[in-house]
Amino acid sequence: MITKTAVGRLWILTSALVLLVSAGMRAQTQPQAKPPSASFKVDVVVSRSLAGKEVSRLPFSLWVLVTGEHGYSSIRMGVDVPVGKVTQTTTSTNTSTTTTGDNYRSVGTSIDAYVDRIEDGKYSVKVNLQDSSIFSPEPDGKITVNTADPKAYRTMAIQNTSQMRDGQTMPFGIATDRVSGETVRMDVTLTIVKP
Repeated sequence: MITKTAVGRLWILTSALVLLVSAGMRAQTQPQAKPPSASFKVDVVVSRSLAGKEVSRLPFSLWVLVTGEHGYSSIRMGVDVPVGKVTQTTTSTNTSTTTTGDNYRSVGTSIDAYVDRIEDGKYSVKVNLQDSSIFSPEPDGKITVNTADPKAYRTMAIQNTSQMRDGQTMPFGIATDRVSGETVRMDVTLTIVKP
């Protein structure tokens, strides 16, 4: 036989269990707060050296807004260089039409920068760099563009991801051009932009 005291205890235990389960369900359904937005400056420096002497240094700066966990920014900079003529012939039933026009190749720099929050003031920084230019065998690197001349183009691509902290500079890639002997280096600096 169940006494009033046993029923009372059973009711209290059941009520406590229901409260615990409902509190746990509420905690699971509440979304986690997003971290506040933050602005970053990603400085990319591409330098070229020959025989230990720096011959060029190109700085680029990208501002990345990280909302939540991720942020992205890009730069596209270049010029379309004429590389000759292209001829196209269109034929219809009774006529044939030939058109001639200039053919172009893009040369320049493309940079993509990604910043992701990790933890404890650390950020994952990914930089993709693609660079192309007209190759010049001249020691001063000066180039005269003449549409009738065939050109040699040099290209470079560096892609790297590294953990960084505010104010830190890291080399992201170093390579030697087998044709010119130049050493190309890409350094990246991450800076938190204060509001």
